[in-house]
Parts: sequence; structure tokens; C-alpha cells
Amino acid sequence: MREATGKYHNVTKALQDGYVAPARRDGSLNCVYNPRENGGMGYHFVHRQDVLEGSPFEVGVGGDPLKPEAMLYETKKDGELTLVAVEWIVQYDRWTGQPDTQPLLVLGDGNLVEPFHGPMAGHEYWAGSPFLEGPNGEAWMPWHYDLHAWIWKDNSRGVFHDWNPDVSCP
Repeated sequence: MREATGKYHNVTKALQDGYVAPARRDGSLNCVYNPRENGGMGYHFVHRQDVLEGSPFEVGVGGDPLKPEAMLYETKKDGELTLVAVEWIVQYDRWTGQPDTQPLLVLGDGNLVEPFHGPMAGHEYWAGSPFLEGPNGEAWMPWHYDLHAWIWKDNSRGVFHDWNPDVSCP
């Protein structure tokens, strides 16, 4: 996974490959932190087109699990963004599995099988979204399942835990 995503340490490369950073209504980047969880996720650069328009059930951009739908960054002391994690996202309405089951990430020859978390409500706002679930009807992210992997920054809670206590937002 590191080999497949290493190029995204360069944020410009992520932008060139279709990843976009959802911004707040004021245009600033949205850093995700949850004080109740005592942890953060950082800035999400999401392959919005794949999440919204991908085939009915696929894990990874274009169905390639080595191309997660999101790259997560945090800010270094000098203000530069650094890649800390990846995230796979599957729309709730597109999950074709059995009721009350989660999608699975399967890598290698089945050596790694990890269930997604969720479902969770839509979030990340932008005007004109087809998913009208935000406080002003602007959530772009539909109901979904997701799975984080802290492959570029250690997470004392585990590689697949949603929140990392060592990631904070400025």
C-alpha cells in the first residue's frame, strides 16, 4: 500500500490524479478532529468523482483497492501538508452485500481482510451537492461505509482505527 500511495506525499500529484480537498463555506480547508474521540484524521483529499459516480460496488478508485478513495494529510510545523493515512469509501446505497453486513477490504491473496466501518451519515459540504443532508442542504458525501489505514503515521489505537490521538488540527 505504501508503494502504491507514496507518490501522494506530493499534494500536487494527488490533485492531478483527481483528489480534491473539500473546503468549508469560507473556502478554507477542513481539518477533521473530534475532541470526544481525543483524536484527529486531518485533511481529506477525496477522489470525489469515484465516490459519487463509481460502479455499484467497488473498493478503491476504479475498483482498484490499491487506490483508496481518500488521502489524509496533516500540517507540519512549517505549514506543509504531509500524508498520514489513506481511506476507502463505499456509498451505502451501492453496497450490494447481505443486509446488516459491512463491505470488506481484501488485499493480496486474501492475506488481509478488514471490514469497513459504518454506515455513517453524509458530511463534507459544498454548494450544489446532490446529497442534501447538511444543515443547509449541502453535504456532498452521501451515507457511506469507510475504512482508514494509518500507513504513513503510527496510530497507537491500531492501523485501522478511525481516530488518531497523534493527529491534531491547527
